[in-house]
Amino acid sequence: MSKIERLLYKCCQLRGNPPELIHRTIHEFDFFITASIWGLDAETEMVSDIYKFVHNRRKPKNPKKILLFRAKCFYDWCRMLYEDDDNSILDNYYKEIAEKNLKGEWLHFL
Repeated sequence: MSKIERLLYKCCQLRGNPPELIHRTIHEFDFFITASIWGLDAETEMVSDIYKFVHNRRKPKNPKKILLFRAKCFYDWCRMLYEDDDNSILDNYYKEIAEKNLKGEWLHFL
């Protein structure tokens, strides 16, 4: 198993998904990667937050390691969202999205 696969598997566990549902985590990873690349002028705050979360970290100098770098960022993001016992961070995103009437815009990725 590669390092990226291990990180995605750990994220799957953090999300409470069994390994046979890893495609859901891969879907969320795809969303995370897209947000981290294009999210600066995002309409939703979560996409903008992902962009800032990734771009505030030191990027590898070797371009061959950028995918592993983004996978590590995604793992840290999952830990921040899903490892917290009361899920207060995630709950705040749900409330904010509901308040802005954007419910369902990104939730289908989760």
